[in-house]
Amino acid sequence: MFEEFEESFGLPWGIEFSLMSFLPEESPMRRAALFLFPCLALLLAAWSPAALRGAPRQTVFQPLTITTPSLPSGVVNTEYTAIVLAAGGLAPYSFAVVSGSLPAGLILDGGTGTIRGTPTATGSSNFTVQVTDTENPPVQKTQNLEIVVVMG
Repeated sequence: MFEEFEESFGLPWGIEFSLMSFLPEESPMRRAALFLFPCLALLLAAWSPAALRGAPRQTVFQPLTITTPSLPSGVVNTEYTAIVLAAGGLAPYSFAVVSGSLPAGLILDGGTGTIRGTPTATGSSNFTVQVTDTENPPVQKTQNLEIVVVMG
């Protein structure tokens, strides 16, 4: 293996270099170098970037937040769609109404954060939406929101 290294060291043409030329022919240092060099080469190969690719990584996520500050008003008997957006944490997220309630006729899609439907009555509905990410352990954030439904 050491001889292969000397032959493939990659010096410019006409220039020769041998690590062994510095050690006397039958010296214990030369024998040790002949033994240790292949071991060192194997050790360095084991620590190569390719070998380290399988090493565990720690990923740092941005803090989970709900980025929807408010929702648009709705009109009775008119199709309504709004989206509660989240950012940070580890997607995919799940959404739920944890207190209060949506206006009659509207539902929250727990997988997308979309509120849709057709409101059936006027009034103001205050509720709290919770988003949960998929970190281990999961992180949860809440946001108080309001939808006002008016007559059309």
